[in-house]
Amino acid sequence: MPLLDSVQTLEAQEALRAQLDPDENVLATLTVDLEPGSLRFAEGLLALTNRRLLSLSPNSDAWQAWTLTTELSLRSSDHGGVATLELLDTHSRLATWRFTLGAHAASLKFAKSFEQRIDHLRHGEPAESPETEDESTFAAEAEAPPSTWV
Repeated sequence: MPLLDSVQTLEAQEALRAQLDPDENVLATLTVDLEPGSLRFAEGLLALTNRRLLSLSPNSDAWQAWTLTTELSLRSSDHGGVATLELLDTHSRLATWRFTLGAHAASLKFAKSFEQRIDHLRHGEPAESPETEDESTFAAEAEAPPSTWV
């Protein structure tokens, strides 16, 4: 699982590995660095697998998991230096994660991987591995400066 190497700490890698089923592969990870409500600095982790979206909230040991379905979507926004990533289904918001704009480029890559996986579920076509994608696609998206208007 080479993507586990991108998870910042060995402890987080072990915690994520313990959550995976034997036939589950990590496709992308994203480290979030703010508590959703208070916006205090705290590290959390999102992991996209071939079957689920896993979340370890900041200052928590409890993992949450959502099985990937075609009804799920991610919405990203930023305002005043704080970015928000929301997991939605057709009826409601299921989860919210917040992070500083230092993780903006990584969040774009994570969202792109999520969209590709959902498209794969919709069409049943082979999903392109994020590792084989042209990195210039993500670099170009990351060059667009995030909104910092307050």
